[in-house]
Amino acid sequence: MIAALEVQNLKKSFPGFTLGPLSLELPAGYIMGFIGPNGAGKSTTIKCLLNLFHPDDGEIRVYGLDSHRDELEIRQVVGYVAETHPYYQDMTVAWTAGFYARLYRHWDDGLCRRLLEKFNVPRDRKIKELSKGTRAKLSLALALAHHPRLLILDEPMAGLDPIARHDVLQEMLAFIQDETRAIFFSTHIMEDVEKVADYVAVLNEGRLLLCQEKDDLLADWKGLAFPASRLEELKPWLKTWQQEGGRCLGVTGSYRDLLQQRPEAARYLEASPLKLEDLLLAAVRQGKTGRN
Repeated sequence: MIAALEVQNLKKSFPGFTLGPLSLELPAGYIMGFIGPNGAGKSTTIKCLLNLFHPDDGEIRVYGLDSHRDELEIRQVVGYVAETHPYYQDMTVAWTAGFYARLYRHWDDGLCRRLLEKFNVPRDRKIKELSKGTRAKLSLALALAHHPRLLILDEPMAGLDPIARHDVLQEMLAFIQDETRAIFFSTHIMEDVEKVADYVAVLNEGRLLLCQEKDDLLADWKGLAFPASRLEELKPWLKTWQQEGGRCLGVTGSYRDLLQQRPEAARYLEASPLKLEDLLLAAVRQGKTGRN
């Protein structure tokens, strides 16, 4: 299986913050949701992937292309949607599309027109006259119009209404129907990751805490309720816990291993599925204030 994106030991330092070392791999044909709290380093990571920031160390490959040696070629196979939309405010949508067309060898003007029409983005409107949702759909249309193989999206749903979010998610799913393509997107909207992502990567304070297939992640991470008398024997498998009288509530990130190592625990454990939001909270808090 070819890797759309390979990151090995990526590191980038700023005063007061260090990203990495970070390693992950996204196979072609899949979507990876990149999540974490504000300030975790998600946008810094994406800027490194795009060579907007030059990493201090590590390797980045896009479909086997080296991010340093093959930077110009990578730009031709990557579509990028930023959280903000830095277009010339007094220019029209049509002018903006024409400007982008000059940047890409495989620009498809017919596809761009069809996407703008599909997204209800008027070509004759000035950028400053567009709503935030319409600008987001314009950005996606421009990112798709040169037939990229990898889409990199930085908070593409930020501030969008439910209808605009739905449209963007549907277009992401349509894009990935070609199994040679892939999508890497950061977001704070866990519901969107639950809907479309195949893989989930969790970043906190510059460190990659998790990077796993979503289904495996949700199979391993569970909310648990159990008698307080069992706490000590279960601690090796718990990320967070709190005691309430004679009962304990906790979160595990290794539920299947727990049952394999302690099959008798199935008799007294009450396990429940975790939403990604709760999983993120437990992953970030483990070893800190989350343990009581």
